[in-house]
Amino acid sequence: MVILLISLLLQEPSRKPDEKSIAARVNDEVVTWDEVDLRVTRGGQIKKEEVPPKMREAILRQIVQERLFQMEAKRLQIAVTEQKIDEWVEKVKKTQVGRPNDTKEEVERKFNEYLLGRRLTLTEYRDELRQELLGDSVRYRLLQDSVRNPTLYSSLLTDFVTPDEIREYFDKNSGRFKKIQQVTAMRVALQFDAAKAGDKELKKQLAESLLRKINAGAAFDFIVRLYSDLKPDDKGYPGFRGASPESLAFTPETMKLLFYDLPEGGVSKIVEDGNTFNIFRLEQKVDEKDVSFEEAQPKIRAELENRKRTENRNALRNELLRRYFVQPGNLFDLGDDGKNDRP
Repeated sequence: MVILLISLLLQEPSRKPDEKSIAARVNDEVVTWDEVDLRVTRGGQIKKEEVPPKMREAILRQIVQERLFQMEAKRLQIAVTEQKIDEWVEKVKKTQVGRPNDTKEEVERKFNEYLLGRRLTLTEYRDELRQELLGDSVRYRLLQDSVRNPTLYSSLLTDFVTPDEIREYFDKNSGRFKKIQQVTAMRVALQFDAAKAGDKELKKQLAESLLRKINAGAAFDFIVRLYSDLKPDDKGYPGFRGASPESLAFTPETMKLLFYDLPEGGVSKIVEDGNTFNIFRLEQKVDEKDVSFEEAQPKIRAELENRKRTENRNALRNELLRRYFVQPGNLFDLGDDGKNDRP
């Protein structure tokens, strides 16, 4: 819930937190600053003494919101089963993480990278999903009640996304669904002067010697930095990163090698291109075809539903704030519509 936290950071209550004191009260339950710090420092990415005060306040709001949903769920006798969480984990993998033609192994790899990027274990992610689903279940129940009584919970909305909304999003964001072809590669480049007698042969002999060293286990980046005639880029990378076919000026044979023939992690043979002998090590390859509207629909629907779900979750939070006792009273802005609180 990165964007949720950013939005919450903008609403700092006017008080100085004491780490050993009570941070907030929700009816007869308390939230301590120790509980807040345990949440914000999980994963070991940041130490307790390094946590900015505004981040602690944001996490406090998140915990209080969860307590509100938990209390209302208890009142309504609502629970989220492990099977429901399993179903949502699979839905996230298919519609938000993976692409239509990904293998099961590729989806799992991307999902693990997704968790790593959010600094969450699978257990922590499932707990996060549980809280989201609990809030959704509460809101759906209250929506049903509001159908019977139109004046009840009037601020709550549905998450339904229309086909027209999906088409409009696809048309406005068409660049996201175009073909992407990029490579990242380290490059040993030995340039020769064809007009200088013997220079080409000497550079070829050096290239052959370096290739033998690499095949024997020498570190490729070390060889590049020590022998290559081309300097690293402005960030110190000895080659090219995220390069598209349009950005590289190689022969068709070399381009075919880089974009189609050489596997990730593979080292090429000596490649003569122009006045340069090259040895490439392909670090990463991205080859994604155009995504049609039909293929993009599940991911677009999930994204728009998540956006509406977050807006509606904040509307539910504001409804519950009016019916439960929460201290400090200025913890949330009841005028916040949640449009910037996407997870």
